[in-house]
Amino acid sequence: GSGVTAYSLHPGVVASDIWRRLPQPLRWIAMQFMLTNDQGALTTLHCATSPDVAAESGFYYDKQAQKKPSKLARDPALAEELWQRSAQWVGLAA
Repeated sequence: GSGVTAYSLHPGVVASDIWRRLPQPLRWIAMQFMLTNDQGALTTLHCATSPDVAAESGFYYDKQAQKKPSKLARDPALAEELWQRSAQWVGLAA
């Protein structure tokens, strides 16, 4: 009822500047197989603007489609540990 939605997504392997420390010519070769920045933004834009997902929340998206997260991502014990550590790192009571 809050009107707030949350999504988790994988933008793909994007040929952004994050790879700047990868030595040449390895960087150039690797980037030939990566998405452009514009292509990498498509799933984020889909989740932010598509009326098809506006009423949904809490799902994982890849290539502009809802996907099932990995087994590790669905592990309740790991989720609890992440929550506890995150709360500790930012100074909140868990």
